[in-house]
Amino acid sequence: MKVRFGSMKERRLAHDLRVLADLAEMYCDRHHADRARSAFASPAAAAGPYGRKRLTLCEECADHLRYGQARRARCPMDPKPFCSHCTSRCYRDSEAEWQRMVMRYSGPRSWRRGHLLDGLRHAIATARRRRRVRRATGAEA
Repeated sequence: MKVRFGSMKERRLAHDLRVLADLAEMYCDRHHADRARSAFASPAAAAGPYGRKRLTLCEECADHLRYGQARRARCPMDPKPFCSHCTSRCYRDSEAEWQRMVMRYSGPRSWRRGHLLDGLRHAIATARRRRRVRRATGAEA
């Protein structure tokens, strides 16, 4: 049975899953080009958030993406903040490090895959968060 992603929360989840998959695919394309790749399959992918897009990843990246999808789907925060801004740590340390590595590489390049607005939102949210932290700690700007 396919999930339709009709409500706002489901659309947000589908969007986040697409972004996560695009970033993982960009990272895998660059860093694991010499590895065998196959079509990506997971319970989240079967629900249809990617539409007709067919992801191809190496097994390592596919495993990390499956883990990330499961964590995102079970996120207790509503509305969900960016993981780097969240007080609740969902990821194991090794998985969090992998995600940071992927974000560092793919984030600045994500505009090429249609995620320019996502990047701008993230930059604005990060700047606002830093400003709030500075004000709360009394540090000079």
